[in-house]
Amino acid sequence: MTRLNILVLFALLAAPISLSAAVPAVWPASTSAHQWVAYRDANGIIIQDPDDMSPDYLDIVHSLADPASVRVAFDGSTAFFRMQLQESPIAANGSWVNGTWLVQFGTASSGLAGTLYVNVNGQSGVVGVTDGTNSDVIYSFPASNSAPQGVCVLPVAGASTWYIDFQAPLSALSSGTNVHLGLTETSVMSFYYGTSTASGNPNQISKDLMYGTAVNFSSLTSSTFSSIGGGILPVELTAFQAYAKGTDVQLRWTTATEINNFGFAVERSADGRNWKEIGFVAGAGNSSIERRYAFSDTRIEAAPAYFYRLRQIDRDGSEEFSPVVMVTFRVVNASVITDAYPNPFNPTTTVNFTLDSESMVTLQLSDAAGRIVQTVLSDAAMSAGTHAVTLNAAQLPSGRYFVLLSTRDTRNVYPVILAK
Repeated sequence: MTRLNILVLFALLAAPISLSAAVPAVWPASTSAHQWVAYRDANGIIIQDPDDMSPDYLDIVHSLADPASVRVAFDGSTAFFRMQLQESPIAANGSWVNGTWLVQFGTASSGLAGTLYVNVNGQSGVVGVTDGTNSDVIYSFPASNSAPQGVCVLPVAGASTWYIDFQAPLSALSSGTNVHLGLTETSVMSFYYGTSTASGNPNQISKDLMYGTAVNFSSLTSSTFSSIGGGILPVELTAFQAYAKGTDVQLRWTTATEINNFGFAVERSADGRNWKEIGFVAGAGNSSIERRYAFSDTRIEAAPAYFYRLRQIDRDGSEEFSPVVMVTFRVVNASVITDAYPNPFNPTTTVNFTLDSESMVTLQLSDAAGRIVQTVLSDAAMSAGTHAVTLNAAQLPSGRYFVLLSTRDTRNVYPVILAK
């Protein structure tokens, strides 16, 4: 989003807009059917933010674990959003301070769809939604009201920080009075959180958690409101990688959440069809924070390549398989993509590549027109050798794409086909 577009956005926030009547829903709680879920980036890491904003009520707290910097929840008809702030946006006299707290919706393929915001300016405040041209007010309140409907401020238990929560009926994000974002509970989207001093000083536009001149939705996890659902997600595998290290293969994987997870059976295949269990790693059972796992395959036999997958086992005995990753064993004499398996794929494929030296690696996906539609790795420090990274294109339409591997010295392109 350019500075001009940001100015237009906040000019809209200050302009007269149509009101829509809405009855606030019950806020998520640990005892309710729907609960807050920590929002994560494409690598499964809880969204973080440096302590860099002033005043503190606009600074989203830097957090590596729960209580997370930002969260989201959904009860089937209302979307809820939460930010953890350094300081309460309600002053000691009980009135709100000037400021804007917002979340933007978008996808890697279509970009920005719209913005939900809390805006306090002078004596009044609103919770509204905008598509960049039109706006709808969902809830309005006087700045002297410390407990308005549709927005909530409360202290974080056991900390000196504060939560600001705000909500919107799904109908307001789908088709409001003036704004028609078209978002449904099954729309694939990313949520991009931020704050701004714009309402207090229109010449000082500063968004927390929003770096650069544009919002890069491809760097965030794509979700649907229905997948958030009850607030507790099943075992969510956010990363699964394999790479050769000498004569061994190292496996690394990460989960965002786990429910009744007994553990992971590690399976290996020499042909991608016939599988053998070679190990087991116990799961965390129930967890709402990031968990990292590792396994070393030291019983490698002579073969040009090996395939690996995880068989995740619940405590009730139910099972689910991970995407397949592949590691090749060959003389490394170039930085090049060696394979993508499967290809055609739907919606995941494992990109295998070799590096002839330690390097900063960027791995991206472009469409047939050459436009970057997804960034899988961005300047990631990687050692020389063979690597395998899983690419998920669930948010993209079927078609021909190109995987781009860029290092300090080389650039390599590999064609793939997404067939849904």
